[in-house]
Amino acid sequence: MMFVALTPRELAQVEQLKAEKYDTWEWNYGRSPEFGMTCRRYWDGGCLETGVSVAHGCITDIRFSGDFLAVSSMEPLVKALRGVPFRREDVRRVLDGAGVVWQMAELGKVDAGGGGTVAQYMANRNITTIDAGVPVLSMHSPFETVGKLDCYMNYLGCMAVYNA
Repeated sequence: MMFVALTPRELAQVEQLKAEKYDTWEWNYGRSPEFGMTCRRYWDGGCLETGVSVAHGCITDIRFSGDFLAVSSMEPLVKALRGVPFRREDVRRVLDGAGVVWQMAELGKVDAGGGGTVAQYMANRNITTIDAGVPVLSMHSPFETVGKLDCYMNYLGCMAVYNA
């Protein structure tokens, strides 16, 4: 078998075709077959399982379940994510739409399901829950400390959910 090297002009054409067609989101994801995936995360507050269905590169359905305490229905978030391209930046844009600074953390008894909160009791009764709040230094002590920005972001997060 004999291999022939491409000329610099041919290599440039290959690179151009790669950049214009094969490196695009539309080619790699937009034309992909329908698929679904499930992700499960455990943390001290419990377990969150997210199931996503994708067709033509866009979210067609998303489901949340687990032993977390939800302060309201997840339906507004589900509706906001339907039709969104299955790309990190597009999903993040929807999630950040309320302007809330947020972070996830895994602390303590990761596999205990609810830790010391009421979320585990709600989940045991098949009540969809999310356990959220601000980080607290020295919880349940006389010198309990929280950050002012954390409290404000928690307030904004709650208002975004209630007003959705």
